[in-house]
Amino acid sequence: MSPEDPGPWLPSYWRPRPAARPELPRPDPGPPPPASWWRRAAALLVDLLAYAPGLLLWRIGVEGLPGLGLPGTAAEGGGLRTASGAVQLTGVLLLVVGWVVRLCDRGWRQGATGRSVGKRAAGIRLVRAGTGEPPGGRAGLGRHLMRLGWCLTCLLLPVLGLSLLWPLWDPGRRTFEDMAFATAVVRDRRAG
Repeated sequence: MSPEDPGPWLPSYWRPRPAARPELPRPDPGPPPPASWWRRAAALLVDLLAYAPGLLLWRIGVEGLPGLGLPGTAAEGGGLRTASGAVQLTGVLLLVVGWVVRLCDRGWRQGATGRSVGKRAAGIRLVRAGTGEPPGGRAGLGRHLMRLGWCLTCLLLPVLGLSLLWPLWDPGRRTFEDMAFATAVVRDRRAG
């Protein structure tokens, strides 16, 4: 028996603990690598799928479905049934709620935290280029509104397509929105 090991009969919680080693400072790993195009595409797909049920219900509520016998619908020639006023109003309300949620998540929250639902699932995040910090709610909302503007104006759909494909050959893997708002999408080290 020695002072370091008083014996096997002594419970382990009474035994003296070894001195803790001082923690050495960790080397700076540097900036995170840019997110791959595939991760960005997966994040966009998850974000779009998150809003698909609301969009589908709005579509049913506003336009009806061919041959579907919804309560309160009337046949309008050719078998196409249109929804009643109450169903249409419900559809429009669902659309408005869906857009508000989308603007909050893909716009403001993504800018404030660097993550949307899809970016969290794909293990990537939005940062201000150069600092590595989230760009802020206004920048995130501006990025989203810029992309939304391209989607809503049919003449700029080729620009949207080019912007979505631009990270394939850009060294920083940035879209036009990233360049306009000085942001980048990078791998999230916290996601693992």
